[in-house]
Amino acid sequence: GEGEALGQFREPVGLAVGRDGHVWVADTWNGRVQEFDAELRPLAAWPVLGWGSESAANKPYLAVDGAGNLFISQTGGARIRKVAPSGVRSLVELS
Repeated sequence: GEGEALGQFREPVGLAVGRDGHVWVADTWNGRVQEFDAELRPLAAWPVLGWGSESAANKPYLAVDGAGNLFISQTGGARIRKVAPSGVRSLVELS
């Protein structure tokens, strides 16, 4: 449902599913990514800088690769955030 608690959303638009069945959702207007297990139980949420706008142009996307790395588009600024399975986060600048 709609809201700010873990498992609730405000404009969920980006979605990625890992090989293990984990699901990540770009919860746009809450400015975060939420992670769910294979049974869709909420596990975690973390903020993504740069998702502060509620404009129609603020539509982030997610992707996960075969190694389990999660890639998060940061609208505006041409940036991709990478989250490794270990939880280590890094920033990839696009030119």
